[in-house]
Amino acid sequence: MSLLCRATPEERAASLPGDEDLPNPIARLDHAITIAAPPASVWPWLAQMGADRAGWYSYDRLDNGGRPSARVLLPEHQALYVGDVFPALPGVTDVFVLTAFEPERYLLLGVPGPEPPTAPVGSPAWRRSFTRANWTFVLSEYGGATRLHVRARAGHVALDLFGRPRVLPTPIARGVARPIHLLMQRKQLVEIRRRAEGRA
Repeated sequence: MSLLCRATPEERAASLPGDEDLPNPIARLDHAITIAAPPASVWPWLAQMGADRAGWYSYDRLDNGGRPSARVLLPEHQALYVGDVFPALPGVTDVFVLTAFEPERYLLLGVPGPEPPTAPVGSPAWRRSFTRANWTFVLSEYGGATRLHVRARAGHVALDLFGRPRVLPTPIARGVARPIHLLMQRKQLVEIRRRAEGRA
């Protein structure tokens, strides 16, 4: 099995949950991996993701405060509700929020824009307020195994410079985001596969 985690042309062209919430991203990146386990065995590893939860299964020194990501399932993080917080890093307020999910099918995380969401949780207007980024994980049955397809979409990237937010020019934002995301996403997918296949 390839360790490159490349999505197929069909996967890259597919419409996924979250596309309608961030319709004009400055970057959209697709990765995928085949896992020798059914979706029901992969889903619990997705459900418990997040810093101060099970971790992100990527480079723990970078995204989990140096704490190893869990190698076992954590029952306390299996029940999901729209609006749940998946911290990006331990102890920070910059977060991913669970904006939609269907157990064993897909999970959609969003990063809110500069204005706090005010629409009812779970409504289309509420989901569209997550303008900085969103991240979709889709599970599909694949010949007795699972195909895990991940799509990340980035909105405009702003940095706080001298107390004022500045939006990075799109070419710079893309140039920064793509290689970092590729490195982290590949590691995450490989580690999820290891865990779901019982090889962690």
